[in-house]
Amino acid sequence: MKPSNPCSGELSVELLERMAGVLKILAHAHRLKLVEILQREGEAPVHVLMVRVGLPQATLSQHLNQMRRAGLVR
Repeated sequence: MKPSNPCSGELSVELLERMAGVLKILAHAHRLKLVEILQREGEAPVHVLMVRVGLPQATLSQHLNQMRRAGLVR
C-alpha cells in the first residue's frame, strides 16, 4: 500500500478504507440521530438516549457499541 503523501494531495487507500468504514457506520438514521443529540447536548445517560431516539436499551447499546468501535463516541 502506498502511504499518504500530504504534499501530493492524495489520500492513501488505507485512509480511504477507514473513512468508508466510518461512513458506513453513520449510514443509519438512528446513529445519525445519536450523533446529532450528542453533538448538540454533550454526554447523556443511556436511559435518556433511549427516550430521545425511541429505541429499546439493547438496540441502543448495539448502535453505541458500533459507534464506539469506529471511534465516534467514548
